[in-house]
Amino acid sequence: MRNIYKQAKNVYVWLGEADANSERAWGLIENLVNGTETAISTIVNDEARKDKFEALKVLFRRAYWWRVWVIQEVNCGRENGREVQVFCGERQITWTELLKMSENMKKKEIRDLLVIEYPNDPTSIYSLTGGGPLKLELSDYSNSAEPPLMALLYTHMSKLSSDPKDKVYALVGISSTKKIETDYSWSVYDAYVNTAWRLINITKCLDLICVSQNDSNIYNLPSWVPDWERRSVHPNHRVMGLHIRRMFKAAGDSVSVCSFSDDKKILTARGFIVDSISEITTPFYMEGDDKEEKVIHTLKAFIEWWALFSYTKGNGYSAQEEFRRTMCGGDWNADYDKHHRTRLPIFCSLIKDLCADSRLLGFTPPEFEESLINEVPKSTEDKYAAISAASLRMHSKCFALSKGERPCFTPRATKSGDLICVLLGCKYPVILRRIEKHFVLIGEAYIDGIMGGELMDAFGRDPSKEPFKAMDFNIH
Repeated sequence: MRNIYKQAKNVYVWLGEADANSERAWGLIENLVNGTETAISTIVNDEARKDKFEALKVLFRRAYWWRVWVIQEVNCGRENGREVQVFCGERQITWTELLKMSENMKKKEIRDLLVIEYPNDPTSIYSLTGGGPLKLELSDYSNSAEPPLMALLYTHMSKLSSDPKDKVYALVGISSTKKIETDYSWSVYDAYVNTAWRLINITKCLDLICVSQNDSNIYNLPSWVPDWERRSVHPNHRVMGLHIRRMFKAAGDSVSVCSFSDDKKILTARGFIVDSISEITTPFYMEGDDKEEKVIHTLKAFIEWWALFSYTKGNGYSAQEEFRRTMCGGDWNADYDKHHRTRLPIFCSLIKDLCADSRLLGFTPPEFEESLINEVPKSTEDKYAAISAASLRMHSKCFALSKGERPCFTPRATKSGDLICVLLGCKYPVILRRIEKHFVLIGEAYIDGIMGGELMDAFGRDPSKEPFKAMDFNIH
């Protein structure tokens, strides 16, 4: 396919027939293509801007943007200085202009407007500032014209294909990873297992296994093999993986030490046990459509998480920070969660306002530093936005404490007794479950205090000794 698009004289994109929404969106697109102060001012002062934003969101959520094969179409079609023409009904625009318009949606003046118009709806803001043509850029994880296959797979996990194998095969041809076989006679099981096996052998890195979130497994894949269809037991909200952060290195700069069984069903990986899960909350799922109902649902999960944590760790200032980091998988860039520093007092203030039974639920708010309280937003909408940002990260997760009293942010399927492990060549700690003489991977975890490789020095001094003794995990 890549050669077809590279050799094509012209490449045309068809978004579909025009409708009232696309016509309304087109006026906004034309205003934003040049991105001048005058154009931005026109949008800021337009009383109908929310309707136009809604129309653009609908356009950016059309089926075209979700098809995995069109990534080749638009990227290979622009090679050698050519331009891709985009059509929606009789409307026409170049891909370059459409990209420029999307980049201008990220300008501060527009982002500030979006926060006002969508105060409790981060997914709409993301659709408008990162959707449409930006969803079809090669990779969020590499600036290369030929990204590694793993970077492409991370970026395009949410794309769709009629053949599940194409979730991988459609990306192989535009990647720098050339040793991946694309055999359509294989079953989905064989295609996904062979891809995982080959990528681990090529990269000497085990990050790939953390894509697995222990969701439904209709292909009966080994627990360490990702199902690239990203099927979830709660499909309305994607599980946010730690790879989005690009800042962790629990195993330091180590490379994987691993092998595979002849049938590739078993991954044997070297690492060490850090701790084991002692107590754990019920899994949290983001549910419901009503804004206040979703906020209350999140607040009640917070009450359970805080109760487990504070009973053992206390509620002092340092403990508050430890909990704040853990409950959402670490610190987040303020661009994505501007109230992350004041997350705890925001939760506590809304619990007081919205949860009349908070004391029956065992909740007593801690005392906060005065400087932190002064940073808490005044408006209810801003507080709701902070809760929504947190709930996206908490979705399909549990809060746990280890036997060593480490706070843990773990996959929904985690159970008491599961092991917290660091595997060589893996940026993220993993939860493994021992089953007789082998292990099953439950998924990645955020364990406060070890995400930067803090345990690797102790391991490196003498891997043959406790507390972090090297061992080989046979993961089925």
